Amino acid sequence: MNASAPMLVRFAGFCLLLIVLLQSCAEVFELPAPVPPPRITGVRPDRGVADVAVIITGENFSTTLANNAVKFNGKPATVTRATATQLTALVPAHAGTGTVEVVVRKKATTGPAFTFFETPVVAGISPDRGPAGTVVTLRGNYFDTTAANNTVRFGGQVGEDFNWRAYGRQFERNRGFDPNGPAFDDWRQARGGFRGDWTPTADDTVTIQGDIYEGYSGRNQVTATLAPPFQIASTDDYHVSGGNTLA
Repeated sequence: MNASAPMLVRFAGFCLLLIVLLQSCAEVFELPAPVPPPRITGVRPDRGVADVAVIITGENFSTTLANNAVKFNGKPATVTRATATQLTALVPAHAGTGTVEVVVRKKATTGPAFTFFETPVVAGISPDRGPAGTVVTLRGNYFDTTAANNTVRFGGQVGEDFNWRAYGRQFERNRGFDPNGPAFDDWRQARGGFRGDWTPTADDTVTIQGDIYEGYSGRNQVTATLAPPFQIASTDDYHVSGGNTLA
């Protein structure tokens, strides 16, 4: 018998044992299924200032807060709530306008853009008094370069103990982003209000204020039916109005 025959037998037996062990380990330690990447389907609201809570809808998010990272225009945001299909995040300060990004377990996806508005800061006003029709210049930071996007309110004084102010504005917000079809969340509204402060004595102050608004908001409405498909989706504008008074 060839002298190398026992070595070949031992080697073959070792290989057979190794195959059995590997097969056993594969049955015991099953590899987890690959995690699908996240996907963003909507962002609401799609504009705002710092610390606004934004709801990001989509799929394949983690239900563990720490596993989700959200960025606005590349700046990290704080995630306050998480489900598999919805995240709530606070817009970071000085974020700027840019896309919304979600990272889940090192897998990233990019959604629609978020329009960021800085909170305006008034550093000075000139002149600081004058009759109706006086042209006033305000100095400060974070004003909008489009005149129609800025609102300035002026008040007045009656006698020595009564101050008042009033305001009015109108705006129109365009539709957001919906990858499944035309978006429906456009918003048009007009608002107005007033406030008066009366100080009859050094120890007493009476304040009365009120606001009123009226407009139209887009919506997606689902109506149940008795025939297949048992529901009908439609989009329309619904009228909104209201007001309040506080004294």
